[in-house]
Amino acid sequence: MAKRGRKSAYDTIVKPRFDDILRWLRNGATEEIIYKNLGISKNAFYQYKKEIQEFNDLLKKGRESIVEELRGILMKKARGFEYKEYKRVTKVENNGKTTVQSIEEYTKQALPDVAAANLLLKNYDKENWSNDPRSDDLKKAEFELKKKAFDKDNWESDL
Repeated sequence: MAKRGRKSAYDTIVKPRFDDILRWLRNGATEEIIYKNLGISKNAFYQYKKEIQEFNDLLKKGRESIVEELRGILMKKARGFEYKEYKRVTKVENNGKTTVQSIEEYTKQALPDVAAANLLLKNYDKENWSNDPRSDDLKKAEFELKKKAFDKDNWESDL
C-alpha cells in the first residue's frame, strides 16, 4: 500500500538535486554550504545523512572523486611534468594600433616537488617514511596499553 500524505522534504528538495550536490562536492563545497544551498536545516541534513544510506553514499562518492583528482595532481607534481606556455608578440604601429605579429610556443619543465613526494611517501609507505619512527612505535605501544586498560575496566564493570 502506498504511503499517504505529503512527501518528505528529502523526496521533494534533496533527492531531485543529487546532480547539483555532486557538482558542489566536486567544487569543494562543505556540508554547511550544501544544506544552505538546498534550503534545509542543519539538523535535517544530518538526519538524512544518518538515516538514508542513499544520501550518505552520494556524499561519500562526491568526496571520493575530489580526493582522487587531488591525489592525481599531487602525484603529477611530485614527479614533475612538461607543460606548454604561449607568448604573444605584439607590435604597436605609428597610428597607435596594436597588432599581434605571432604567438610563440615554449615547452617548459616543472621540476619534481620534494614536499609533494615527501607527503606521498609518508602516506603510501608509512613504515619507511616517518618524521619520527620511534614516536610511531611509542604511539602504538600506548594504544595497546589503553586498549588493555579499557578491556579490563569493561570486564570488571560487567560483573
